[in-house]
Amino acid sequence: MSEPPSPEDALENGCVVADRYRIGGIIGGGGMARVYRAEHLEAAHPVAVKVLYASHCRDRESVLRFQREAAMARRLRHPNIVTVTDTGVLEDGRYFLVMESLDGETLEARIAREKRIPWRVAASLLGELLLGLRHAHEHSVVHRDIKPENIFLLRGEGPRVKLLDFGAAKLYTNEPANMKITQRGVAIGAPLYMAPEQAVAGEVTPASDLYSMTVVLFEMLTGEPPFVRSSAPATMKAHVFARAPKLRETAPDLEVPDALEEIVRRGLAKLPVSRISSAEAYLQLFEELTAAHAP
Repeated sequence: MSEPPSPEDALENGCVVADRYRIGGIIGGGGMARVYRAEHLEAAHPVAVKVLYASHCRDRESVLRFQREAAMARRLRHPNIVTVTDTGVLEDGRYFLVMESLDGETLEARIAREKRIPWRVAASLLGELLLGLRHAHEHSVVHRDIKPENIFLLRGEGPRVKLLDFGAAKLYTNEPANMKITQRGVAIGAPLYMAPEQAVAGEVTPASDLYSMTVVLFEMLTGEPPFVRSSAPATMKAHVFARAPKLRETAPDLEVPDALEEIVRRGLAKLPVSRISSAEAYLQLFEELTAAHAP
């Protein structure tokens, strides 16, 4: 993430949020919020504090998206999903949430640096992401914004992958009315990674996340997503109507097993019913793939 260009409402180093979190500097910022490194004063351990920009606090949809991120993330507890531990409102009315501190980089940054990721490494990373998605889907949560920017790669031992940012997530069964932030007919997600049904503002299910995850897999292997067009509407249209390219069509020098080409083909099927049926089934295919091609 890069720091936003208007830091006038940034929290000062050393200030204390909610009597518990001492701010230690800016980690980065996105389109809606700024993220700070901080220390939990009582527990004496590092955390990350995400604060909604003051300008966005006047926008109902931004506030609801921020609240949704906290609510959805706190609903889930899994090693491959970022842990949200606290939420609140600053004295000036800005909303904040507190997350576990992460050391590493986003998948977006790694792809930008390495261009392509070897297929065995990509399969291993996506396998961890699938574990997180399986947990979310078992709790009726669809992320709706799977993309390299929202996948964090950790340094050190233990889990290597964390799924971030549940601000676009939804409950796909029995969603409470007060959790709805978008009107019917509004497409949600990043155009490069959204499933065909998302592009036409249709029904979003776990199959939509698996499609987006397959787009990420395609980009990891070839260096670019399968549908890159001159504009967001053209890209969304391609998801709906254009034939998905094969990995080797995008990167002719790429050496991958035929079984991986088949996994990508099924993952990018236009109709949800034609895709790999679940995160669990996807995991099984990855396990079979790596077992069959053990070095």
